[in-house]
This record gives sequence, C-alpha cells and structure tokens, in this order.
Amino acid sequence: MLTLFLIATLATWAGAQEFEEEMDNLGGKIRAQRVAFITERLRLTPNESEKFWAIHNEYEQKQSDIRKRFKPKKTIEDMNDAEADQFINTRMDMESELLSLKREYIRKFRDVVPARKLVAYEKADRDFKIFMLEKVRERRQQQNARPQQRPGFRRN
Repeated sequence: MLTLFLIATLATWAGAQEFEEEMDNLGGKIRAQRVAFITERLRLTPNESEKFWAIHNEYEQKQSDIRKRFKPKKTIEDMNDAEADQFINTRMDMESELLSLKREYIRKFRDVVPARKLVAYEKADRDFKIFMLEKVRERRQQQNARPQQRPGFRRN
C-alpha cells in the first residue's frame, strides 16, 4: 500500500514538474497572461499587485533552485532499486525544503495582501492552468479538423 502511495505521489509530482517546466519554456507571453489572470481573479490593487508579484517571482525562483538542486541524474525508468530508494529519500528532503520555503514566503505575502486573497491564489492559479490546457486542447482540435493534404498532392 505504501509503495502504491509513493508511486502515485512521484507520478503526480513528475506531472506537476513537467507542467512548470513547460510554463518556463513558453516564456514571457504566458507568464504575462498568468499574471493578468490571477491579478484579476484576486482583485489585487495596483499597489498589492506590484508587491505581490515581486515576492511571488522571488519565491518561484527559489522553488526552481531547490528543484534543480534535487533533480535526479537519471530518469526514473533507468534507476535500479537502490537508486530509486535514494530518489524517494531525496524527494522527501526536497519536499521538506519546499514546505519550509512556502512557510517563509506565506509570512511575506501576508504583509502585502489580505489572507483571503492568499487563500484564493491557489484556486486562481489552478484555474489558469485549466484555462491554458483548454486553449491547447481547442487548438489541437482545430488542427485535427483541418483536412490533411497528402504529400506531393496539391489542390488548385
């Protein structure tokens, strides 16, 4: 039972990490959309927004630094049992550091926005991710709906 829990936890973590890495790769445009989306959802004032996002960017950078420090040298599929066991222990250490960092930054966020807006942040962030996934899905459906032209065949 514990093994299944650990496998499910690692799979969930890997999916979340992949999403975050994809967000980083897509760059400024999506990041700007995310800021606008969340700022609107939280109804941040201009003053709150400026302070909140400065702290948030610093927080995300520190999260990224921790994740990079703990990134495994091998893929999960290439690990033997001893390496996988070490990976689990290392992952727990990383999660502990991330939790400590979150506690530290919650205090900083509380200094610039009301607690109810902090509570609403995680839902707004989740809603943004769902919004973006739906846009990707729509785009794929549009691409799949277009008639495919066979190579070497041109219509006039």
